Amino acid sequence: PTQSTGQNMVLCGGCRGYKAAPHCHLCKLCDQPIVGTRIYAMDREWHLNCFKCKVCSRSLTGEYMCMDSQPYCEEDYFKLFGKSCYICSQPISGKVLQAGGHT
Repeated sequence: PTQSTGQNMVLCGGCRGYKAAPHCHLCKLCDQPIVGTRIYAMDREWHLNCFKCKVCSRSLTGEYMCMDSQPYCEEDYFKLFGKSCYICSQPISGKVLQAGGHT
C-alpha cells in the first residue's frame, strides 16, 4: 500500500511509517529515507547526492571503483590502490602482469 504526502510524493508502507520502520529505502551514507530517484550501487541504495567518492567527494554518476565497501572515483582509486606501468607510469586497469620485479 502507498500513501500520498500531499507534496506529490508517494511513500511505500515502510517509509510512510519511517520512525516505526526505519529499514525501508534508507540511504547508505546519510541513513535517511529515499523518496524518488536513487542510485543502487554496491548492493545498497543511495541518494543521488550521497553517492560520492570517499576522497574527493565528487558525485559518482558513471564509472566508480570500490575498496573496503567504500566508493571511489577512478582517479582517486588508482592514486591510492592502483598499479602503474613501470615505463610510462600510467595506471593499469584490469589484469596486471609483473615481470622482472616490475609492474
